[in-house]
Amino acid sequence: MPTQGEHRRSTTVAALAAAALLAIAACTGPADPVPRASSTSAPSGSPTPSASPTPTAPAEPELPAQVESVDGAVAMMRYVFELYTYAFATNDASGFEPISADDCTFCSNVRKNVATNRSADHVVHGDAITVDKLSSRPIGDQGYFSIRATITQNPSETRDRAGALVGTSEGGRFSVQAALQWRGKSWEVLEVEATPAKTP
Repeated sequence: MPTQGEHRRSTTVAALAAAALLAIAACTGPADPVPRASSTSAPSGSPTPSASPTPTAPAEPELPAQVESVDGAVAMMRYVFELYTYAFATNDASGFEPISADDCTFCSNVRKNVATNRSADHVVHGDAITVDKLSSRPIGDQGYFSIRATITQNPSETRDRAGALVGTSEGGRFSVQAALQWRGKSWEVLEVEATPAKTP
């Protein structure tokens, strides 16, 4: 799965957020911060592929009902996956701003990468994510929930304004670990990490 709010969290809170990830990492091993699936740029000097029709951009996902429960955490994580696809397909990552923790590396990277694409006038096509498995459980008593998921990301193309191909991504299947926190009235994304899923 190739790739800040307004309040500061204390060292104790940060440690608890890390614990939510560590609780699931203990079962799956350490994970690097979420990268985008490996991509390849069109070789310089090679013939420019003919432009393709611009696919219809996906509809902006709707924020789910904000409920502090396992089902609520699962619904929120599905929204994050949908928002990720929408952000790169439309070069609009504004939806991540109200749901991201200050120190969420994944959230920050999504916004930075989308901004880079927007500046270059590049758009990602075909980057849809299918959620194969998704579960959650509470961690401690301060609103922390851990997430475990297996997703499949479609191969994608990056094209410029004229529709010319400038890069590709092979997609793949990924194991995802994430930590969410209930902040009284809404969910906040603390971190998301992914590694290539092991072949069954």
